Amino acid sequence: MQPFLQNLTIRPAQAADIPSVAAFLSGLSQRSLYLRYLMPLPSLALERAVEEARRLCNGERARVTLVALAGDEQVVGLAELVRDRQDATIAEVAIVVADQYQRVGIGTLLSDRLAAYAPGAQIRIIRAYSLPHNHAVRHLFARSGRPFSSDTRQGLTCYQLSLAGTYVLGRRQKCATLPFKGGVTATIFHAIM
Repeated sequence: MQPFLQNLTIRPAQAADIPSVAAFLSGLSQRSLYLRYLMPLPSLALERAVEEARRLCNGERARVTLVALAGDEQVVGLAELVRDRQDATIAEVAIVVADQYQRVGIGTLLSDRLAAYAPGAQIRIIRAYSLPHNHAVRHLFARSGRPFSSDTRQGLTCYQLSLAGTYVLGRRQKCATLPFKGGVTATIFHAIM
């Protein structure tokens, strides 16, 4: 594990996080915004970033938003799990990591926390939409150790993963006994379950 990850805190977003989440969102590159929101955005103006941060941090029951915080409480990653409006056993996941912290494992840690939370919340299927060339999304689904499906139509790929039983990194485990890697602070299980 990278030393940086040992000082990382992953926890549910709170209303007090709105300013730091807005700063995080407004600091994302054009590429990261495109991969997260699936449309070209030259940048996210602070006013729009604050509006999006409010949506993410509002504590709505159909949404779980996690923040990954560096040792200085700087938001370096964000994950969102939103229940489907027609079927509450299905939820869509979206993850974004600050450009300078991509490819060090933050997205993986965030997805692990959401995947561990989902079965306890009676979520049986996790779905993600991405651009076909976003291989990070495919990697996150593949590393779950479960079969998953993907379907590309009209320029978007939909990944779908069934959570019958709980597998993390290909091992069957219960959420309550999920080990945390390298001392990473993860209060999510007690805070949102």
